[in-house]
Amino acid sequence: MSEARELLLENPKTGAVRPFRDGFDWILFLFSGVLGLPLFLQGLPLWGTIFVALWIVDLALVWVLPRQWSLGGQAVMAAIFFALQLWLGFRGRELVLRAYVKRGWRRRERAAPRPRQGRKRRT
Repeated sequence: MSEARELLLENPKTGAVRPFRDGFDWILFLFSGVLGLPLFLQGLPLWGTIFVALWIVDLALVWVLPRQWSLGGQAVMAAIFFALQLWLGFRGRELVLRAYVKRGWRRRERAAPRPRQGRKRRT
């Protein structure tokens, strides 16, 4: 597993600079199943729509299928949700970064931090 790194994203049109952390995305992993809301907020409307569609299918299974089949369908849907959320946890930041670059943002590596100067002691 690679170590998380921080990038800076810069919007050349406005000059805005935004820090961007690469690596596992806990927000997308934990909350993507909430109607895909974090996906829409992160600029991934296609993935958000996929989660909304999965919710519709999940609800339809309860209404359409008999109870015996409905429980099995619910289990399959839960596994699909979990698998997608886990995948988005690992690959989500990469997708978000691509979405920013597609919208015109440029990425640049964060400059190495300067060593801190210690305080001079008064004697």
